[in-house]
Amino acid sequence: MIHPIPNPFQKHRQSLATASNNHERGATAVIVVAMIVGLVGILAYVIDVSALHQERRELQNGADAAALAVAWDCALDAGCGDEYGTADQYVDANADDLDSNVLPGDITFPAANQVQVKATTADADGDDLDGDATTVDFYFAPVFGQTGETVSATAIATWGNPSSATTLPITFSLCEWDRFLAENGGFATGPPFSGTPQVIEFHTSNGRPNDQPPDCQAVAGQDTDGDDRLEGGFGWLQNSDCEAFLTADNWIGSKPGNGVPNGCDLSADLLNQTVMIPIFDDVWDTSDGGGAPCSGPGGKCYHIYGFAALYVTGYRFPGNSANAPCNPPKSCLSGYFTDFVFSNEGGSTGGPDLGANVVYLVG
Repeated sequence: MIHPIPNPFQKHRQSLATASNNHERGATAVIVVAMIVGLVGILAYVIDVSALHQERRELQNGADAAALAVAWDCALDAGCGDEYGTADQYVDANADDLDSNVLPGDITFPAANQVQVKATTADADGDDLDGDATTVDFYFAPVFGQTGETVSATAIATWGNPSSATTLPITFSLCEWDRFLAENGGFATGPPFSGTPQVIEFHTSNGRPNDQPPDCQAVAGQDTDGDDRLEGGFGWLQNSDCEAFLTADNWIGSKPGNGVPNGCDLSADLLNQTVMIPIFDDVWDTSDGGGAPCSGPGGKCYHIYGFAALYVTGYRFPGNSANAPCNPPKSCLSGYFTDFVFSNEGGSTGGPDLGANVVYLVG
């Protein structure tokens, strides 16, 4: 029987193949580990960084709401109430887990009539992976030595009496505001309000004094026609879709007639709610002569003095009434002048104090 002669080179090739396989398995293991680390890094970025962004959004919403709420309290009370209790309520309400921090020293007043609120992370779910209840816990980043991060957001709000605002296109005489406060000993408190609401009539121009709302002494320095009188009542203003942007110490043209302007839904815009009302302290019309201080088709201009707050209980206009406080053919409104705070985007503060206050974010 003839046996094959061993091939020494075959054994060597097998030895080299085994070494090569071992080397490839080692290289593959390194690549897999690198891929796992990379995957963890991607997860850390996607999940942990996303959690940070979400926390910042919640905290910013909470800081905004808290700053506005504290400013609201300050507008009504110079002491600002319990600012930390108020702020904590609003930052918590805007957190998905209903918990955020407003720490001692995180409410400041950087300028007159301004408040700044800082909201900071609070971990309310009890799952403190890093043992710190004031951080956003990371789930994948600890592989890289990062266990969590504290996140915060700040907001600044201001408050005050408006010097400009967008309002319904209607203006009331300063006479009516003065008369109400004198007869009622100040602003009405409510709702619910007590006592008889003031009825304010549209002022006509038909030359019949008995149909005119009573007028009063003109404000010093605001008497363009020189008769030392200021007419009472109210009038409609030039507007766009039932809105007018007005600035105190400026003139604006009237809308002719006593009909409700186009675009106004009085049942939604007036009835049983507090509305901001521009107050005029001087009137110019074509009979006064001289150059008109405003432009418009009405032939009449109002000088806006400031802004008041009126709770409206009823109205009557041609073809449009609710809880009518006067009889045809008169047009009128009824209500109570009161203290009230409005959210005011796009306006400004610094006007006279007629009961209307505004709050808005400035930072």
